[in-house]
Amino acid sequence: MPAWLALAFGSALPAIVWRPLLDEPPPVWLPGAQALVLAAGVPLVGRLNSTKPLRGFVAALAAMQLGFLIAGLIREIPRYAEWASGAPDYQDVFVGAFVLLIPGLLMLLTARADGLGPRELFLQRGDVAAPSRIPGTERRISWSRLGPLLVALFTVPLAVQLIFANDPDFDRLGKAVELLPLALVFGAINALSEEVRFRCVLLARLSPVVGAETSIWMTALAFGFAHWYGGNPSGPSGAAMTTAAGLIWAKSMLETRGLFWAWATHGAADVVIFTILVMSAP
Repeated sequence: MPAWLALAFGSALPAIVWRPLLDEPPPVWLPGAQALVLAAGVPLVGRLNSTKPLRGFVAALAAMQLGFLIAGLIREIPRYAEWASGAPDYQDVFVGAFVLLIPGLLMLLTARADGLGPRELFLQRGDVAAPSRIPGTERRISWSRLGPLLVALFTVPLAVQLIFANDPDFDRLGKAVELLPLALVFGAINALSEEVRFRCVLLARLSPVVGAETSIWMTALAFGFAHWYGGNPSGPSGAAMTTAAGLIWAKSMLETRGLFWAWATHGAADVVIFTILVMSAP
């Protein structure tokens, strides 16, 4: 229960509740308030034997929210805000992907401070052919077979959802092809950034404490909450899609002990997002 409470407070759930409750967007300072409360709770969690193993998890959540506060303040800089308000969405998300490296970097610092290395944080290729158990059965399938299938599983429904949400102009397909190198860079950077902050660090902190299955669900829900109002896809359907994706990506990390398949399939999905945004630009 303490782990779930920490996740609820340290995720995007407060921002989701804020909007309908107060009928206004959540303020830029909200992640700062979350970070402050979580940081103040780290020593308390560390003193109690029943919650001491969660100290690193709470510290990671505090670092993530502090990073979101810094990223939000950067976006409030007048020249940045003026540029972003007039820039096409694909340009905004491209630059934003680099700004959003900050939360993950701060989370990695908390992990390194406790001696966690690349292996513990899944920051390695891993065994890309490791067996994966099919849920509800004892059957297993190799990730070398499952991984490529996931590219189609994620990108096709995602493309359909984004087409209905953004009404892209397919006459701009040539522009999308021209900007494919930017799409690939965006896919690589954004996928790595989100994998680090929503899975690598959190799984490393949670799985030894609450177990593999619970940590998979917790990190997937945190990922889904983050897409309710922010990012693409968004809204309830976007949150459901990203939660489902988060379940599989977290499972891939724990079973392969590495980042490869989560990063590769996530990156492919982000390339689709960038391409649709290019074709949706005015």
